[in-house]
Amino acid sequence: MAMEALVSGKIPIISAKGTSFGLWGSTGFSLITIVDGTEENALALRNRLGFQVDFTRYNVPGFGSFAVDRASIIVNPEVMVSTAKERLKWMAGIGAEFNGYFLAQLQEGSSSPVDNEFIDQSRRRILPFISGGIQYDLRYDFRLHIFLRQMLLDAFRDNTALYLRGNADKPDLKLNQQPTYFGFGLSYFFGADRD
Repeated sequence: MAMEALVSGKIPIISAKGTSFGLWGSTGFSLITIVDGTEENALALRNRLGFQVDFTRYNVPGFGSFAVDRASIIVNPEVMVSTAKERLKWMAGIGAEFNGYFLAQLQEGSSSPVDNEFIDQSRRRILPFISGGIQYDLRYDFRLHIFLRQMLLDAFRDNTALYLRGNADKPDLKLNQQPTYFGFGLSYFFGADRD
């Protein structure tokens, strides 16, 4: 069993239609268990249950930065495949993000109202994803995890448009968030075999 701290940025490789968002990012903590196969070079299963806070910033001309912060529970089982190097393993899996708390607001003291109830009704509660990466075993029970995670659905339903100026002809902001997360984690395994 291990504790892991993760940090990631995000890019819109498979972007939903809408206003572009910033590259930063998310952070979180996870509990990890690894179930090793019984035979040499057998597959292992890496299970991750974590808490993540996602920070999304949209630049709205005339208003500055519009922020949507989300807190989620992450469930991510992954298969681990051994490589020719004993300390290095490939990982691939599928998982889900369960959306909980969120906060949407304009930055820099804007007085324009933000319809948080509309945004709350427009967001998806469960977001599936695929993940992949590598794990490298460091010394003293520490392991480095480099990962990519592609969200399979937009965090907001289609046509989640905000009219901050009250002009119904053209939205000031179309919320979208279907990023590819890229980042790393550092984990410490309790009771692992030392080098």
